[in-house]
Amino acid sequence: MSLLQLLPSDVAAISQVPSSGVVLQGDSVAIYVTVENQGTQSETFNVTCYYNDGLTDIFIGRLRVYSLSASDFIMLTFDWNTIGVTPGIYDIKAWGDSGMEIDESDETDNWCTAPATVEIVIHDVAAISQTPNTSTAMQGDLVTIDVVVENQGSKPETFQVTCYYDSNPIGSPQSVTNLAPSASTTVIFVWDTTGVPPGTYYIYAVASTVPGEKDTDDNDCNSVETVTVLALQHLVVFSQTGLDGTATGIIVTVNGSGKIFGDLPFSLLVDNGTVVSYSYTSIVPSSFSGKRFRLDDVTGPTSPITITSAITVTGNYVTQYYLTVTTNPTGLSPAPTPPSNWYDESTDVILTAQTVGGYTFSHWDVDGGSQGSGVNPITVHMDNPHTATAHYQPEAQPPPSVGGFALPITLDLDTSNSLIPQIGLASALSTIVTAIITLVRRRKKTLKREH
Repeated sequence: MSLLQLLPSDVAAISQVPSSGVVLQGDSVAIYVTVENQGTQSETFNVTCYYNDGLTDIFIGRLRVYSLSASDFIMLTFDWNTIGVTPGIYDIKAWGDSGMEIDESDETDNWCTAPATVEIVIHDVAAISQTPNTSTAMQGDLVTIDVVVENQGSKPETFQVTCYYDSNPIGSPQSVTNLAPSASTTVIFVWDTTGVPPGTYYIYAVASTVPGEKDTDDNDCNSVETVTVLALQHLVVFSQTGLDGTATGIIVTVNGSGKIFGDLPFSLLVDNGTVVSYSYTSIVPSSFSGKRFRLDDVTGPTSPITITSAITVTGNYVTQYYLTVTTNPTGLSPAPTPPSNWYDESTDVILTAQTVGGYTFSHWDVDGGSQGSGVNPITVHMDNPHTATAHYQPEAQPPPSVGGFALPITLDLDTSNSLIPQIGLASALSTIVTAIITLVRRRKKTLKREH
């Protein structure tokens, strides 16, 4: 058997290596294909390269190999232009002797089996719209601008969005992070027009260019939006805390005009530099008996105010309830302390009934409810109007005098003396007094008989 019969013709595609595994759509990528002559004689043949979308082998290019010596190999470079290639991941396939010119006994290795893929990607972000919440604003107003941006590429993107009025940035750039392909999001900018000269301004938004982005024309939003800033005016608001719907009468007077509870909060728009005067009522009556409102303090600048910015003035009120303090019988003196008065809500008032000559203190009642016999002082919690009454009983009078005379008796109560001798002495003295009285009466009768 001859050597030619032992080593027939055989070529093989042994590798296929892309110059980059990730390629921007429209860019060219080199595919390096190595083929080897595994036969015994030089060979001339075609090599074809493809990319596969999962269904079809799509032609990239074909190169001719001339007179490749036995046991020799050659690297071929295929230039794949990815213009119009849909983003995705593609398998690379190389086929040696694609024209099937060589009569080979083993053609299984003509197709390269080394794995190789290329991902085609698009990086593209766009500013789609810019919508202010108003087309007219007063100087000092806050204008909200909704900027819609979109990822028109094939990979998640992180980028910044900036919004402008004319050439002036509105706030700071804002970041959009990992925006998915084909997704959009709204970025909100707040434009503080304080100090902005009156006029009409164009609003526009810009999405920053991401790495690898080719289509940058739509990074600047093309929609036309304007906002007109009018001459500076300021909002002045007068409000209250602590009042409720029972408050009656004037609460605050602004520039000579009285405002009642239902008018508050009261606001007015004034030009810059306007002087506004006001006065809050110190005591506001209530339609609820025994209740009123006391002005505790005022939050905000004192009157008069030269308006150079938006101002809120608030009168802060405290609810008060009336505590009526009385006695039964009425009008006793000295009266309990402290006397009847107004107290802030939730105040604890300690009432003390005084000692009144000819009377004995009995008890307190609050709104008719006894606080306990002899309990003094008491504490009244001012959560409503209350009436507290101190009750007294007249003291018992001593029996009237019946005449006669008294015999003074001095007892030595020194601790050294026993109580029993003192009791005996008192008994003896009582006996003596009785005997003397008896003798005197008998003597008077004797004298009468003699006369």
